[in-house]
Amino acid sequence: MEVLPKDIIRTWILPHMPQSTRGRPSRVDPVELLEALLYKLKTGCQWRYLPVKQIFTGATLTWQGVYARFNTWRKDGSWKAMWLNVLKANKHLLDCSSVQLDGSHTPAKNGGAAVGYQARQKARTTTALFLADNQGQPLACATPQAGNHHDSYHLAALFEELCVLLEVAGIAVAGLFLNADRAFDTTELRQACVEELKVACQEQEQQAAALAVKVDDYHISAVAREGKLREEMKLQAEQVRNEGLQQRAELRREMTDLVLKLTERLAHIDKTMALVEERTKVLTEASKEQDSRNKWADRILARLDGSDGAIR
Repeated sequence: MEVLPKDIIRTWILPHMPQSTRGRPSRVDPVELLEALLYKLKTGCQWRYLPVKQIFTGATLTWQGVYARFNTWRKDGSWKAMWLNVLKANKHLLDCSSVQLDGSHTPAKNGGAAVGYQARQKARTTTALFLADNQGQPLACATPQAGNHHDSYHLAALFEELCVLLEVAGIAVAGLFLNADRAFDTTELRQACVEELKVACQEQEQQAAALAVKVDDYHISAVAREGKLREEMKLQAEQVRNEGLQQRAELRREMTDLVLKLTERLAHIDKTMALVEERTKVLTEASKEQDSRNKWADRILARLDGSDGAIR
């Protein structure tokens, strides 16, 4: 019996409905309560024939309780605010290339507010003006009027009410193509369209002027930020340059110290080599002298061996 899946009701409708903060929390599932209201609005059944037993699975309400909740939300504007919020969140799905204006009569045999006898229907009715997009999706509904009035009754005021609802839903009125039958082709509606267009154009001009001021402020702010950024970059460049100069100077000092150390080591090596050469010469002379001595000793020994053989 569901009109809409419960997930859709929970996601799109329930967050926009007021939650009572006084008294004990209600045991009734708010999603099922909204499901009951949508069933009533979809089928048009009488309140007393609302199938509450089939709709509510846990704690239940009578049809009087469901009506009381709906009547409270209707009077405080919560139901209308919910519709406008849902419409605003899904306006990208609408086809507003052409907006349809028409009225609808609803029989009110039991009477009530804004009820009058309508000869064509041969019954007491209530009439209301509706705006729909080019796909037939209802957008806004004006305050109901008694059915004995012509469709053009209070047309300017009702049309302005419809335009206000569209603007609240975030749908721009300026530039909309309005399609209506000849019952609405009155000087009053044409003048109302012109006035709405003027108001919309003025609002757009004001928005454009405000946007221009914001753009100018942003430009000034951007120029200031750019100047500040340039100064910061200049300071950073100077800092990097100074650090580079310092590092280069330190590197030069380190290289100079290294060259001096290498020079000292080379000088030490030269001295060592000179000392080695000097010692080599000494050793060479000593070796020559030792060789000459050895030769002299060999000659002595040879002479001794060659004399009488006593000494060997």
